[in-house]
Amino acid sequence: MDKKLPSSLHQTFRRLRRSIRRYVFVQGCAILLIHLGLLFWLSLVLDRFFEPSVAVRQVVLGVLGVFLLWDVWHFLLRPLCYPLTNHTLGILLERRFQTLNDTLLTVLEPEDSDSEWHQTMLAKTQEELDQALKGVKLSQLFRFGPVVKHVLLALLFVASVVGLALSRPDLFQVWQSRVISMSEVRWPRTFVLELDGFQNGTVKVARGSDLELCARVSLADEAMDSSMFSKLRTVYLTYRERGGSRHQDAMIREGQLPEAGEAPRPVEYTHLFSGVLNSFTFDITASDASIRQLSVEVVDSPTIANMTLELQYPAYAGLETRRLPVSGVMAIPEGATVVVHAQANKPLVSVRVSDVRGEQETPLGEVSLEKTETPREFTWTIEKLAEDQTLFFRLLDTDGLESRVPTKLTLAKVDDTTPEVAVQPKGIGTAITANARIPVVGKITDDYGIAKVEFDYRVNRLDVTEADGLPFDPSGTKPSYQLIAEYEGNPTEVTLDGTGTAVLELELLGLKEKDGFQVSVVAHDRYDLTNAIRRGAGQPTVLEVVSPERLRLLIEAREIVLRQLYEVIRQEVLDSRASLADVQVDASDSKPADGTTGDVSANAGTVAGDANAGADGTPAPKLGGNVEEAQSSRGLQCYRVERVIQNNRKNSHEINGIVEGIENCAGQIVNNRIDTPEWLERLQVGIQQPLENVHEKAFPDLELTLTKLREAIEQGRVDEAKPLHTQALKEIDALILTLDLVLEKMSQMQDFNEVVESLRSLIRSQEELQESVKKKQRESLLDLED
Repeated sequence: MDKKLPSSLHQTFRRLRRSIRRYVFVQGCAILLIHLGLLFWLSLVLDRFFEPSVAVRQVVLGVLGVFLLWDVWHFLLRPLCYPLTNHTLGILLERRFQTLNDTLLTVLEPEDSDSEWHQTMLAKTQEELDQALKGVKLSQLFRFGPVVKHVLLALLFVASVVGLALSRPDLFQVWQSRVISMSEVRWPRTFVLELDGFQNGTVKVARGSDLELCARVSLADEAMDSSMFSKLRTVYLTYRERGGSRHQDAMIREGQLPEAGEAPRPVEYTHLFSGVLNSFTFDITASDASIRQLSVEVVDSPTIANMTLELQYPAYAGLETRRLPVSGVMAIPEGATVVVHAQANKPLVSVRVSDVRGEQETPLGEVSLEKTETPREFTWTIEKLAEDQTLFFRLLDTDGLESRVPTKLTLAKVDDTTPEVAVQPKGIGTAITANARIPVVGKITDDYGIAKVEFDYRVNRLDVTEADGLPFDPSGTKPSYQLIAEYEGNPTEVTLDGTGTAVLELELLGLKEKDGFQVSVVAHDRYDLTNAIRRGAGQPTVLEVVSPERLRLLIEAREIVLRQLYEVIRQEVLDSRASLADVQVDASDSKPADGTTGDVSANAGTVAGDANAGADGTPAPKLGGNVEEAQSSRGLQCYRVERVIQNNRKNSHEINGIVEGIENCAGQIVNNRIDTPEWLERLQVGIQQPLENVHEKAFPDLELTLTKLREAIEQGRVDEAKPLHTQALKEIDALILTLDLVLEKMSQMQDFNEVVESLRSLIRSQEELQESVKKKQRESLLDLED
């Protein structure tokens, strides 16, 4: 239980508490002012030289606010709120003033006793304490040196801040605006540093591209003299890649510094970063001006990752739309509508399209992708391509970057070709009769389809009268046409077989002998992009109109030429037979069963000797003798057989030419309507059909047998070579027999021609006789008139 203190002691404790709290308050306030002064000057210096962004300043101000709150609590509030008990104060006084001699503690904490002597001693102690307190000076408890030092230092900081505010109100106002109000006001400097192209301190560049920085340094106040530029030695660029070390370079000055007296003007400094691959940050410093925490962010350049073309063919082509991947120069049909479908590697803002011709570039338009759901994809349409085009696509992405190199698309117009007509008359020579028929055979092709096919014929006649009424232009300058066929469904290929409408009948044209006649086949497609008539024409055939007798003579002459060629071929076949007969096979040259060459006895018999010499007079090759002689002999035999094979192939090809010639002669006979059953049967049945069988059957079978014979001789298989050699001789003999029968049929033409010539002589004699009779009759009439 606390006891009531003596009044003197109570007064002493009250005065001591006030003194302690006053001491703590003064010292705490002084420390707070010192810290505030330090923070003011620190913020002023840092903000003056680094000029951090608003965000950085807000973070720093928040940290300083927390620090000040802690300061107020630690140096002011907590000490003032600390409890000062009587016991604590008593101990403090006892320790500082030894004259109290523990009387203060005795009075504060007396022992509990009700004895009279105890009360008497406590009263005596209180009296001694009262006497001792009169000599206690509480000021001796405090050390005023630290407080004075803190107060003086605080006054110094306060004076410095007040002095700055009074002497340089502009600087103080800038500090207040930037640190307290968080504005973007800049500190007044000698120089002003400007750098274009950075948004919020960041610029984005394409990976691998060059970045050129251009900084402009000018005087902060235009009233300053240009001599101030002497303080500007250079502009430094300090940069650091992410995760890398720092580097510093001096920027290059462009031009000279302004001289004293010259009007102030900005000075440019440049620096080139070549092939930027990684992002980095940098600072630029020019004397007292600087721009800090600038960032270069490297991103991918916008490019087209995939491009396809949608081809919409002209309506006349009748083709469905196709999708083609772009690869190199794209061949585009004339008149097709092209829709370009492209996909970029990153989101785009817009795409600019231009047409490049030579060195001239013409803008075509721009595709905006800002409000589209797929900003990576775009389309561009070229309506009805009429000429070659080279398009450039320049992409602008959401990072504000444009394509380093524009994407090039080259469209090469492919003209619609006219139909290709590979058609020619069949069974027609260089001359025709007036009532002939001209069949045509062959193939007609077109890239998009054929509309119709017709004959194009022209007649050139010298003696023409108005009464002729001809269905053609007799001068031959204007063509006449006769329809062969019209087609539906755009067929790209048409075959004419020389039948039906693919035959031009000349009987109704009223042709005369010595007329010139030209005929060809023309084909029309469905091209409708222009008004021009489009058609393809085959090779024209120029013919002469002759009498049937004249045409027969021409065909006969052609047959004679073919027979002469045929006789040469037959003789070559006979020579091949003789050469084949010279090849001899001996059993002693065969190989052993184990496949080895074996030892050929010098006394081995031979089938052929000097008596079997070759047709050319050289000794026949033998397979006997020693090993070297046997191998040499086999090589010579193989050579002879190979030569027979080559001659066989050549003769087969030439026989086919004879067949075609005979077929043409027979065709001329039929198509010119001068045929006789005997003549036609002799050509087709007696000559053409046997020669076709020789070409298609006899010659190939003989070549197969000769090939087997050559292989057997090469490998030394005599047992196989002998029967093959015999078989080859039989086959070539049968071939020669067939050739002889055909030659006999060809020779019959001479007897037939002699009969025809006799008839012609008889007809000419009758004509001469009739002319003579008419002449005599005219003479008789003249005599009667006289």
